[in-house]
Formats: sequence, C-alpha cells, structure tokens
Amino acid sequence: MRIRYATLQDIKAITKIYNDSIKYSNATYDIDPKTVSERIQWYEQHEDNNPILVYEDHEKIVGYAGLSPFGSDDGYLYSVNLCIYIDWGARGEGYGSELMEAI
Repeated sequence: MRIRYATLQDIKAITKIYNDSIKYSNATYDIDPKTVSERIQWYEQHEDNNPILVYEDHEKIVGYAGLSPFGSDDGYLYSVNLCIYIDWGARGEGYGSELMEAI
C-alpha cells in the first residue's frame, strides 16, 4: 500500500472511480460520466502546487485526492478545492483519511 503522485497511466482508474461517484452518490455536481480524454485534460491542468495523489493497494488504485484552484479572483489566491474519491468497493478501509493527511 502506498500513496504517490498520479501519472497519466492512472487516469483510467481515476475516471472509473469518479464516474462511480457520479452514478452512486452526490459527491459531485457532475451528472454525466466523464471520458478518459476529459480526465486527461483535467489531469494536465494540475500544476505542481495542486497535486493529484493516488492510493495504490496491491497494484490497484483504490482512491485519489486532488487540489484545484478555487477561483481566479485575487482573494482566492490561497484557496483550493479539495477532492477525495474512493473506489466504491474500498470504502470504509481508511483510504480517504490517509489521502486527506497526505494531500
């Protein structure tokens, strides 16, 4: 088990986890599933100071956390959106808490 920075190779797993959250919860305002291409664009918009981390357990991505700019106005310079999504079958194992601490 380890937490590490996400790579492009993780996007398929990240997309599945996110789309399951759209389908089974109200954790996001999105109502339509995202494509892998859309999530690649999302990934590429992140900068070093707004990382995406993945939690890998036995070579499977079981969750991810990311930071994104909150707004473009100067007053939001030090504010971020935090997202943490966990694979639907891996919830309740403490992965989200560990990602929260790591991010």
